[in-house]
Amino acid sequence: MHTKHESKCVLEVDLTTYRRLQNLASPLEDTPTTVLKRLLDFYEQAHKPLKSEEPSLCFVTDLGERLPIGLVLHARYKNEVIAALVHENWIEADGRKYYNPTAAAVAVKMKRGADKRSAQSNGWLFWRYKNASDRWVVLDKLRVKRTS
Repeated sequence: MHTKHESKCVLEVDLTTYRRLQNLASPLEDTPTTVLKRLLDFYEQAHKPLKSEEPSLCFVTDLGERLPIGLVLHARYKNEVIAALVHENWIEADGRKYYNPTAAAVAVKMKRGADKRSAQSNGWLFWRYKNASDRWVVLDKLRVKRTS
């Protein structure tokens, strides 16, 4: 059986950067390469033009809210900037899948030491995205306001 081998090279990083990469890794699942690939995917998605007006390019949350696929989300918690990415069927944060912004927000807070009670938050206010004016605004701005 013939297997394809990829060329490898050595990448040196300082200790602080290495620890940051470790924090993004899922134990027993990730290698340094998989963490770096995931970060590069986030970067590439962040610099792709967004076509949110097309409904087929939206993820529909478990509560029926629509988010553009490829939307990069950021949040600041405990002096750390946390990134998340909207996929076709979920939101990815810290390498895990979530089906609404609030579930993702609670999980990333708990991963960083918050207990269940203090981690509770409104994900629509926790996460931010870059709007057309290149400003970070709360995710809630994308929500379709329902009238009763």
